Amino acid sequence: MNYAALRRYARESLRGTWGSAAGVTLLFLILVGPLSYIPFWGIFMSGTITIGYTLFILKRFAANTPNWAICFRNLKAAFI
Repeated sequence: MNYAALRRYARESLRGTWGSAAGVTLLFLILVGPLSYIPFWGIFMSGTITIGYTLFILKRFAANTPNWAICFRNLKAAFI
């Protein structure tokens, strides 16, 4: 798959959901940025949020409509 085809595929998969994808990305950056300065727990928490964010993006490109709360599902599982 060349670069142009990959870009076309990404645009088609994001059609109609640019707002939610941008919102989750912004929320991810706001949360993970300051957490990375906390020595142990910050790195642990930012890692689990990163896994949730990655799951959100993968589900988004798999043509599912994921909920933004999937980013925090791993955090809940990590502390229970």
